[in-house]
Amino acid sequence: MNLLNNLSHSKPFRLFYRAAAAVLIAFAGSLHAQDNPFDKKGFERLEIPANKCTGFYNTPSWKCDAITLPAYLLKASDRGALVFISHGSQGLDKRHGDYARHLVTNGINAVVIGHWEARGLGKIQDDYDKARKQGGDSPNQVLDVLVAMDYFKSLPDWSSTKMGQIGESMGGTTAMNLTRPWLRRAYAGLYGKQPPQIQALAALYGGCTERDTNEGFLPFSLMFLHGEDDDDTLASDCQEQVPWMNGRGGRAQITILPGQLHDFDAPYRAARWRVQNPAKCANLRDGAEFTLKINGAKYPGTAEGYAQMRKDCIAMTRTGVMSGNNGDPKTGYSEWMAFFRKELL
Repeated sequence: MNLLNNLSHSKPFRLFYRAAAAVLIAFAGSLHAQDNPFDKKGFERLEIPANKCTGFYNTPSWKCDAITLPAYLLKASDRGALVFISHGSQGLDKRHGDYARHLVTNGINAVVIGHWEARGLGKIQDDYDKARKQGGDSPNQVLDVLVAMDYFKSLPDWSSTKMGQIGESMGGTTAMNLTRPWLRRAYAGLYGKQPPQIQALAALYGGCTERDTNEGFLPFSLMFLHGEDDDDTLASDCQEQVPWMNGRGGRAQITILPGQLHDFDAPYRAARWRVQNPAKCANLRDGAEFTLKINGAKYPGTAEGYAQMRKDCIAMTRTGVMSGNNGDPKTGYSEWMAFFRKELL
């Protein structure tokens, strides 16, 4: 027994234990992804012409290529309201089908968008920069949502339908970004027409890390729903984002769920995940430079400067992300459903 106690307290044993634990956590993560797939039963699959874009908008690096966007439609009893569902960095899983079925049960049509499926991506949270170079980021999700909304608006049965969007994690950031005029300008430049108007947006544990001193926001109704103990996308960042947006034309509100973590409605229990963590990446762009909030470091306001800033701030957090539900994978449903009923029905 003494030998075991001495061994367990030795440095080599501790290092081995940590390495083994990291492998087990990574393995558990892959199992969660396999055990909780998006259930397509009952959905109608659609294929929508779209684009994936890389580089920095309005610079020579911005390039867009045609893709086919898969979208999964679940119909309610009438065509009065339609909500588009955007996944987070992990891609589609069981929760997105659950969102859609809950919406339809409450009289709202739903479309689940396969953002990463269209780009040949899987989970991207191990290397956000690599994914961005393949069109795996929130601006691309915004363009996907807008082209999917426009597709439905062009159909006679949906031409007068009220439109909304709900997204989780990166998809929640996309909900916020759908109120940014520059992305609507990007859409108009890409497709030669103005994008549809949006009546309601729900951002579940989305990131609120990026601001620009010259930006404004559109007055689309936006609800942030955030876990108090989220250590990936900080609730405090989004609490600060609400007055920032509302002072620049936005119409945002926030609800904080006590004791909840990132992915509080995930189809798996809370655990620590060894993935990249952008919690220290809050920044401000002022003209030709970015300033990182946590340490005041300055970076050029270019694609290269942005990439370096993200690399540096992500490297500051090496503990991964605490993510998953605390026992109820339907956490938050009553809050966002009440919001959509008020705004869309």
